[in-house]
Amino acid sequence: MKALLELVKVVSEYRLDNVPIFSIHNRMDKNSKYNQFLDGIIQKQFSDDDEAAKELYNCGTDSVKYRVLKNRIKERIYYNILFIDSGKRKVNSYDGVYLKLYRHLIVSKFLVGLNAKTAGYELMSKVLNKALKYQMHDIVQQCSLHFRRQSMLEGNNAQFDYYNNMFNTASNNLMAEVKAEELYYTIIINFSKSVSHSPELIDKAHECSKSITLLQEQYHTYFINYYDHSIKSIYYQLISDFNAAILSCDRFDKYLTENPIFYSDARHANNLVIKGSCYLHLGKYKEGIACATEALPLYTDGSENWFILQELYFLLLLNSNLLMGATEIFCHVIKHTRFAYTRPQQQELWKVFGGYLWFMINYYDEDACIDLLAKEKQTFRFSKLLNEVPLFSRDKKGMNVAVLILQVFLLLEKREYVKIISRTEALKSYIYRNLGRDDAYRSHYFIKMILAMEKCQFEPEKTLAKTEDLLNKLKRGDINYTSTQNRMEIIPYERLWNIAIDLIKEKKPMKHSLTHV
Repeated sequence: MKALLELVKVVSEYRLDNVPIFSIHNRMDKNSKYNQFLDGIIQKQFSDDDEAAKELYNCGTDSVKYRVLKNRIKERIYYNILFIDSGKRKVNSYDGVYLKLYRHLIVSKFLVGLNAKTAGYELMSKVLNKALKYQMHDIVQQCSLHFRRQSMLEGNNAQFDYYNNMFNTASNNLMAEVKAEELYYTIIINFSKSVSHSPELIDKAHECSKSITLLQEQYHTYFINYYDHSIKSIYYQLISDFNAAILSCDRFDKYLTENPIFYSDARHANNLVIKGSCYLHLGKYKEGIACATEALPLYTDGSENWFILQELYFLLLLNSNLLMGATEIFCHVIKHTRFAYTRPQQQELWKVFGGYLWFMINYYDEDACIDLLAKEKQTFRFSKLLNEVPLFSRDKKGMNVAVLILQVFLLLEKREYVKIISRTEALKSYIYRNLGRDDAYRSHYFIKMILAMEKCQFEPEKTLAKTEDLLNKLKRGDINYTSTQNRMEIIPYERLWNIAIDLIKEKKPMKHSLTHV
């Protein structure tokens, strides 16, 4: 049913029902099971097979009648996907051209197979010329193979050599791009489950960076340039050379400007997100916010990249103390209709964001933000949060650290020192088992500072003196990097530490109860 829901969504969005000869269904016969099934999906009447089978045939999903109907609908949609109206994409955009060329390639292959070779090769020749222009090497391969075979049948040696060379060049370019993609995925796969990084990953990224440089020196295709930029920008961020990463973004932007056929709003927006993330790490929040606001209209609302951008935008606003803006983004994302379809890690991340947002608006007594959360029915309870982040709870060197620190600070804000003390033994054990100074340097020292604060019985002057050396050690480490913007340090530890000292100096209770809003 999930596949069928996606198919109907695609054909609805691209107006497949307006294709004159191959209409998706005949609206004249409202009583047919075919129409009832499709209408039920379009009107969101059916969300799973059980509902559909019961409504249509008053039976279970194992019914032969139901399974036959569903399979026939799928087959009919498959055949008609070829005729979708792709007008939503810009005609001359890379993605738009790619879809159009593949459609024409399939048609030209059919024509040749049906012995309409003049028409088939005429269309295929147009496909080939455009594929060469847009460096679509897989399409060039298929076209040149057909023309090489035809040249052989005609005994035309010159054309045979021409298309044979074309095929070999396309194959070499394609394999180089596949290798470049492999190098990129070798790095990026490490961020799928954890936000921490290790020295081994930095070494791996460095080797991949050297390998992609060798490829770029030999091959000058768009995708080689793209992966060169992607790998190097990640490597620069891993070693905390954020200015170098920004320069890499600028170089790639220049490449897109000089090669406009490869430009797309999404590619420009991706570059802006990388730059914005670098500005976030550099503490240049104003420049980062400018990148985020420029990128926002370039993504489709509710797309995966749109959600990643919202993470960045939220962190930039939160760390700029623009708490109302951060609260508005939080509510908008959490209540978005596509939020439930994002990756589980992203959903958990926003739960943690909500906790830090709650902490900050209470610390600064931002009543307007509290009112907005109440209006949007966004309640926060830490005990509930612990049950909502099962993936992060297993990420002992990553976001689980952010959750533990949030718990301590919420208790600190409520002046519940006894509960903090009861957790100190567990925290000691945690840092020595999970947070080594090599791969989690800053988190290791920050938790040691929290433990020192407890040992000093939350006396501010004693705490400052006891933790001075630890704070200096913490500052020598770099803020953790991740593939998106979600990191252990939702708020930089230096700033959190200043807040902690401020809280133990103040004796007033927290303004808002955690059991509400």
